[in-house]
Amino acid sequence: MVRRDAGSADHALTHSGLANEACAAVLVCNDTLNQREADLAALSSVGKLIVAPESDHDIHLWSPDLVVSAIREVVTAARRR
Repeated sequence: MVRRDAGSADHALTHSGLANEACAAVLVCNDTLNQREADLAALSSVGKLIVAPESDHDIHLWSPDLVVSAIREVVTAARRR
C-alpha cells in the first residue's frame, strides 16, 4: 500500500488559516487514517506500507517513480509464487 505523506499535508493545514478547532479535528482524522492503513497492510504476511514523502492525494503525479517501483515489487513477488 502506498499512501501520501500526511505530515506534509498536516503542516500545510496548520498554516492554512483555518480555526484551531477545525485543524485539530482534521489532524485527529489523519492520525486515525494513518493507523488504519498500517493495520490494513499488516493483515497480510507480505503487506507493506510505503509513505510517499512530500506528496499529496495524487501520489502517481507527485511521486511517479515510487508508484512504479511499488508496482514492480508486487509483480515480481507475484511471479515468484
